[in-house]
Amino acid sequence: WRDVSGGKPSGTAVDSYEVWKECLFYACEQSVSRFSDSLAEHLAVALPRGGNRSEVVRNACETIARCGGGAARRDDGSGSGAARGGLAEGKKRRRRSRRRKAPVEEL
Repeated sequence: WRDVSGGKPSGTAVDSYEVWKECLFYACEQSVSRFSDSLAEHLAVALPRGGNRSEVVRNACETIARCGGGAARRDDGSGSGAARGGLAEGKKRRRRSRRRKAPVEEL
């Protein structure tokens, strides 16, 4: 999708639809919406300090929205899901079994 010189993508490459671009957009959209409050707090603090905006935003996406992979970064330093109302470590959720209706007797 890049030109031979390794610079910006060509106009045709930018305008053409490709499945991987759609997947990337969808994943990014879902991550930003899921972590919007945390991202907003982080950017509100980090951006007024100055510096490279692109680097600040990339760092926020990779650490706060977990787009860099790995576990979520917590501001209080705890990695436990129990502190957030999740399950304690080592616990598993149990699925409820569906109640089956009793067979209707024929008349």
